[in-house]
Amino acid sequence: MANRICKHQVAFAYPFTLKGIRDEFPAGAYTVETEEAPVTGDAHRTHRAIGSILVRRHPGARRPEFWDIDLRSLASALDRDAALGDARRSGAQSVIALPMDHTMDAIGRAEDEGWPLPGAARAG
Repeated sequence: MANRICKHQVAFAYPFTLKGIRDEFPAGAYTVETEEAPVTGDAHRTHRAIGSILVRRHPGARRPEFWDIDLRSLASALDRDAALGDARRSGAQSVIALPMDHTMDAIGRAEDEGWPLPGAARAG
């Protein structure tokens, strides 16, 4: 039996990173293509993922970009993106573990948006 390709769209409101890829991806819409192989059993047939690709189509670009990804890493990135959105909507002070180079950017954005920083006295 042949493998199948499943495609779905994901969207990120904030820049994100994926395990095993050094680049930071910009916020936006992406297509995920997952190749699945059939698994036969006694009761019914199912499929399991054997590889996934993240596809980014840049406006005005001739060709899309492709990255091999791990679906668990993608799920974690989507969870982090949702947590950032929830924290911003609720005004909660969440502590989110970010790589050090992203931490300073996040602190700068928080200050620009008027978020109180833990342990810092707010002026005015």
